[in-house]
Amino acid sequence: MNISEVTAVICTLKEEYNIKDCVECIKENGVKKIILIDASSRDKTVDIARKLAVKCFVVPKKTIAFQRQYGVDVAKTKYVCFVDADNRLEKNCIVTLLKYINKTSFVGVAAQKIRLTSMNDYWSMGWDWHNRTTINTLGEKMVIGTPAMYLTDVLKKVRYETELVSADDNVLCYKLSKLGYKVGTGPGVCYERMVASFDEFKRKLLGYGKGDAEFIIANPERWYNMGTHALRNYFLRGQWRALINGRFDLMPYYFFYGIIRFYGMVKALFTLLILRKRSMVHPGYTKNY
Repeated sequence: MNISEVTAVICTLKEEYNIKDCVECIKENGVKKIILIDASSRDKTVDIARKLAVKCFVVPKKTIAFQRQYGVDVAKTKYVCFVDADNRLEKNCIVTLLKYINKTSFVGVAAQKIRLTSMNDYWSMGWDWHNRTTINTLGEKMVIGTPAMYLTDVLKKVRYETELVSADDNVLCYKLSKLGYKVGTGPGVCYERMVASFDEFKRKLLGYGKGDAEFIIANPERWYNMGTHALRNYFLRGQWRALINGRFDLMPYYFFYGIIRFYGMVKALFTLLILRKRSMVHPGYTKNY
């Protein structure tokens, strides 16, 4: 087990204001192999990364899943660690994840995410509290997001569904689970800028709902579980957890979270089904949704 066995993969699109700090915190973690997969940004993202001695690959703008799989395929180390441009890793975060993945049976481990201390708005407070009380708990999870470390060979076999726009992590982790692989949250810490307004909150959740719809289309046997996910786990359980923990102020947060995500799923599901029907009637018909 050695940090030289890790390649950090950063997938970007117009991240010129984030990339420098992101790369520097990865280097502070002792990782020397850093690759950037950029979706043909028209800003200075790639120029800045190259000046920081990052190996850059410019690819067509498709999906984040396409970029991540590209990064896996070009990586030559035992582990890949996906880091988003707005992630700020705590020192030793990657080493901590490396130790954790080696002492567990997990093929993927995610870092714990905490909001930047400079943020003090209601929506980021709710997001942070949810992370701290659910997502950040150590151990096995059904789905993990970034930053996350995976065994490279596993992701070269169990590949991302590169055509998916929003359900990349959900579908990948489900594919892994069907083959008996496990993923979880480790002890490494990452600071992140979280949603800072209701508009950002709404956009984020509509995207998550879109991902839920994509997951249902790809895995129809899981339609009930994913179709009720937003209502069961956020609208109902989220408000209940806030209530029993005395966080009455966060009950509206979970109310809106469940409703908006569910609405986003229903809207995207109808759109996807209509597009599928049209493509059956008119082969070759495609349209971005």
